[in-house]
Amino acid sequence: MRKGIRVLLLVLFLFLPFSALGEGISRALLIGADRFVTMPETTPAAEQNLARMEAMLWARMPGLNDCRTVLHGPASEETLELLMQETFAEADEGDLSLVYFSTHGLLTDSRAAILLSDGTREEALEPEALFGMLNRIPGRKVLILDACYSGAFIGKGVPNGTNVFAGSGIRVLTCAGGLEQSALWLENSGGSGGSWFLAALEALVSADAGTGDMDGDGFFSLKELTAGVRALCGDSRAYCYPEDDGEALFSVGETEAGRAVNGLAFSEAESDPARPKVDFTFTAATAIRLWYRMVYWKDGSWDFSGAVQMADRERWEGTRGLLGPGEKQRTVRLSTVDGESSGFALLQILNLQDGSAVPEGSRRIAMAGEEEAALGAEAAAETFRPEDGEEMNVLITASAPCMVSATVESENGEVVRTLGEGEACLPGKAAGTEAAAGLWVCWSGRNDAGEMCAAGAYRIHAVCTDGLGGQEAFSAFFTLEEKENGDPE
Repeated sequence: MRKGIRVLLLVLFLFLPFSALGEGISRALLIGADRFVTMPETTPAAEQNLARMEAMLWARMPGLNDCRTVLHGPASEETLELLMQETFAEADEGDLSLVYFSTHGLLTDSRAAILLSDGTREEALEPEALFGMLNRIPGRKVLILDACYSGAFIGKGVPNGTNVFAGSGIRVLTCAGGLEQSALWLENSGGSGGSWFLAALEALVSADAGTGDMDGDGFFSLKELTAGVRALCGDSRAYCYPEDDGEALFSVGETEAGRAVNGLAFSEAESDPARPKVDFTFTAATAIRLWYRMVYWKDGSWDFSGAVQMADRERWEGTRGLLGPGEKQRTVRLSTVDGESSGFALLQILNLQDGSAVPEGSRRIAMAGEEEAALGAEAAAETFRPEDGEEMNVLITASAPCMVSATVESENGEVVRTLGEGEACLPGKAAGTEAAAGLWVCWSGRNDAGEMCAAGAYRIHAVCTDGLGGQEAFSAFFTLEEKENGDPE
């Protein structure tokens, strides 16, 4: 009898909610707007973003006790403050509070804001005001911003950026850099829509872990979410703060029922000067139809209206364009636009469901052409102090589209950290440089083992890794400052 009781208690313990194991209760507030006074309507993007985010959180957010969604409102800082106070009124120091925004982003004189709107009234919400509201909530906080220019809220992807969240303990994930527009998929005829950022986040979290759970602990951290979204969303570049945060946010599980495409993964683009190509793999859980959409950077922006589309050519059960269930491998070749020797492109993958197109993932591609890219690297500051939550942002510039890798070197030339390997640069305008291309990298002060580096001088070493290769650049040395007791944390 005692043995039976012990077994029963063990079973009950294993099935206790995550919060009952000493991790606190999780709550979420999801806010979206599709109708505005001064900006274009985005119906039904925010509405569908909220529904998809809510479903993902209930499936993957440990200890979730309450998830509140608000579409078309609040429309002012005052009403937002009241809404947050009401939603998180019972939060305590052991709890986790998540806030998500899907709305328009604004950028004026390098000052970023997101737009609060109920369709008849609207108000710009700036970083300092949002920080103040979140900072008054007890416990752990996570902020996800799905809006243009949102990286400026944490000083990422923009020259001379300011991070009001530095040292606060608030974790932030943004869908774009401080000067980047983020892309929505809108299909009014079919009633579908949403952000490519959220499509990537959903694909990462809702499918089997694969390579997304980099440390294999069964959870996705902020660091892993950012890397995973960057790998699956090329329309804009995700950023986060703190850069190396490893706390568990979402759990890894089996593939969510109803997902038609799983395990999407892109390989490194091959830099063939004549016709670059990109390879990718995925698993079709059921019979599906996929379209591939090529969008080119033209005259300072992505030319979505001039995109080239083509259907997958697989034939299944006698039907052309229908993909049967199973693992797939695909190669798409691209060409430059208007006869240019180099350029940028987006490969977007769309799943046709019930007459509507659903985003699955996208990849940014830098087509190098035959020109060798001259590189540069410039640190945003001369010193930084990780103890105070500071990070070092460095802008890598290139004279032509290319792919780059970046490492951190000590004063004696030792490589202490790899920050990126073979990532396609952004178009220069999106990175805030007059050069043809640019890419921001950020260093927290930790080495590849996760340990804080010793105080001293360091620099960034950038290398061009496309087919032509060989080009490199070094930033000036900057200083990692020590704590007052002389020992970095």
